[in-house]
Amino acid sequence: MSQNPFAENSENPYLPPHQPPPYQPVQLVTPEMQKRALAKVYWPAVLMQVYGVLIVVVSAALLSIPFLTDLGPDNSGTVIMRIIFGCVTAVGFAMGVFTILTAQWMKRLRGWGWALAGVIVSFIFAVLFCPLIVLVDSEVRACFDQPIGKSPFR
Repeated sequence: MSQNPFAENSENPYLPPHQPPPYQPVQLVTPEMQKRALAKVYWPAVLMQVYGVLIVVVSAALLSIPFLTDLGPDNSGTVIMRIIFGCVTAVGFAMGVFTILTAQWMKRLRGWGWALAGVIVSFIFAVLFCPLIVLVDSEVRACFDQPIGKSPFR
């Protein structure tokens, strides 16, 4: 190294050492990787679908509770109770349908972000770690949104 810090080939002593870029290189998806990813994703997605149907059924059952109970002779709390249970039913029904749809997308390896959102929504009622563990697998994530059965080089 020359003594002149402004020389054309001099190294700057104040810069940190050279590091590789912070991004990951693009992983090419092969048909074998897609088959493995589909096999890994299938049963957790079925579990999410069953769970979504369970959420829809429970929310529909919650809607019937205020109509089956008698709150006294004046029924002052019946209207408020029906409104509250109606809102809870609507939210539960929407969450159940969302969980079913995102599980279907997960089974088809479409929309990794939506599938992850469906798993997070399912955490509200119960903790389902199996779909989350499958989704964070790097091979599974690389296979999402790729055409199935086609070469990635075409």
